[in-house]
Amino acid sequence: MSSEQDTERDLIVDTDTLGINDDALALHYLFALPRVPHLITTVFGNTTAAISTEHARTLTRDHLLDVDVVHGCEKPLWWHTPVREEVRGIVAALPAATYVAALRTDNDGFWDADVADGSAPAVLAAALTRSEGSDVLGIGPLTNIARALRGLGASGVARHRLWIAGGSIRSGNVTECAEFNAFADPEALQECLSAGWEANGGRIDVTAEELSLHRCGSDYSDYEAWPELVSRLKDIR
Repeated sequence: MSSEQDTERDLIVDTDTLGINDDALALHYLFALPRVPHLITTVFGNTTAAISTEHARTLTRDHLLDVDVVHGCEKPLWWHTPVREEVRGIVAALPAATYVAALRTDNDGFWDADVADGSAPAVLAAALTRSEGSDVLGIGPLTNIARALRGLGASGVARHRLWIAGGSIRSGNVTECAEFNAFADPEALQECLSAGWEANGGRIDVTAEELSLHRCGSDYSDYEAWPELVSRLKDIR
């Protein structure tokens, strides 16, 4: 995504950034390239979309950038009562150290069916309609992107490209198979992958193999390779 040809394309980042996490590092890296997003949308995941919005705005201010940051979805695509309660039961049965972030069972605000979503899907759909070609980077659950695509026809999607940070082949960080972003909204992931545009993925098992990361706990305390990751980012810059 850093070639001269790519920099001519619009960049949209959809994120659940929180503090100094992997999403924040990705944003810092893009700002430093520089490959500044035309739009940043936020989604539930590591925290609520509302909190992520504030963190993303802080990052853009720290870099003295004028980028629109738009509050997005606070819950997955399919969130009617039977599905919601089934997922809550699955989360409750996970080992206590499993990283589930906003999906933790005592987070009543997330499990409330009436929690209000932001306007990010509509804003994202409008941005894609205007753009001659965008790279859409999804580094959280893909709910905003899936909702945005529902309003676009096949011709309106094909000229854009999707880049995903998520999914796994060999092992996940929530269950033995499921990576967090995919686990949080698998229906959104399915809709995004079948939308008729070029889709590219960076799976968690690829990252784990490259950086020797291990399954993380709820506070990232066992991410022993973070210093190595930061060092590599500095070398790239």
